[in-house]
Amino acid sequence: MFSLERKIHSQKIPHLEKISGIVGNVFNILAKENIAIKGGFAKIILGEILKSEGIIKENLALGFKGKTDLDLLITSPELKKENLDLMAKKIGNLKEKFSKLDINLDEEDVELKEGDLKDIKFITKFLESRDLTINEVIFLPGLRTLFFTDKCLRDTTNAVGILAANKPETTKRDCGRLSASFYGMTRLIRFLVEKKVKSIYLPNWWVRSNKQESDESKRGILEAYNLILIERYKDNESLQYRFMKIMNGLSITNLKDFEKFKKQQEMLFEISRGKKFLLKERSFKEAQEESLSEKEKREKIESEAIKKKKTCSHGKKIKFICNHCAWRCVIMKCLSCNLIEIIPQGKSTPFPLDDLFCNKNFINADVYWDKNGFFQVTF
Repeated sequence: MFSLERKIHSQKIPHLEKISGIVGNVFNILAKENIAIKGGFAKIILGEILKSEGIIKENLALGFKGKTDLDLLITSPELKKENLDLMAKKIGNLKEKFSKLDINLDEEDVELKEGDLKDIKFITKFLESRDLTINEVIFLPGLRTLFFTDKCLRDTTNAVGILAANKPETTKRDCGRLSASFYGMTRLIRFLVEKKVKSIYLPNWWVRSNKQESDESKRGILEAYNLILIERYKDNESLQYRFMKIMNGLSITNLKDFEKFKKQQEMLFEISRGKKFLLKERSFKEAQEESLSEKEKREKIESEAIKKKKTCSHGKKIKFICNHCAWRCVIMKCLSCNLIEIIPQGKSTPFPLDDLFCNKNFINADVYWDKNGFFQVTF
């Protein structure tokens, strides 16, 4: 995990007991549970603070037509599979309390982390593990305190969606260069479709790289992730229109009609996997077990890759120049073990990958230098 060197801000939110409606009910329940609020509700609080101070005119965190997901964080001193039953029972009880208030809690939207909510080091580590900078915010009802990063404040003010560097699912390495994964692109597109941001940082070469990978695998555009968005928007013509216009604007597809695009992607999924796409709901326990399993799988793959690079003779290499910034780096890749060496223009020896201009700026979320990398569409 990178050290993102974010500056952490905190702000007390007094008089919670005076808040009425759904938001007030949520806060009152969670204040007694030592559970934190992340995602939509936390962003709403930050947005309302900025709006009251005249920094922003519109609180985009309220979501499309007021729809907001309830995302929670629960902590445990130790993160082990055997602890999941106890945590699942706690979430089940919480879900029951919310249901009495006509509030639906999706168990998949509850994240489990090892740590202590009262520890500022844990809070910092948590904020530096989000998928987008505008999600680097968390509210602790028990402490009546909102925590957020400097990048979250900046990009919330600018209404921009920018990927953060520490979410393995949303980023990938393209010949050593950090970029958006299929899932990362999907997250950015979703935020733009649902009007939670006004623009996203998604350079053309990221789109082309993922599109080429999709074409080679023949598993559909953005693999199965775009089908998740299709399912999400299937009953809303306004969101379908926005979705297709954005997909066209990014040159991800030439199809204009949502239903035709839906059928095409479902067919590609079925051909490549031998089964129909089905979006299944997972319980809290199932989601956490899958998350732990994926983490173990990633660690095993990374370990095997390191071993392979150490024993490889690196006899088969390709070499090219990256033209995406002024550094014009020479990139060399071993086709046998995927070892990457990158030498910036004017240098004679390879640079550590994370010290490269593009990667360092990605890690620090300082991408505003790349004006052409931002995408927005007019409706």
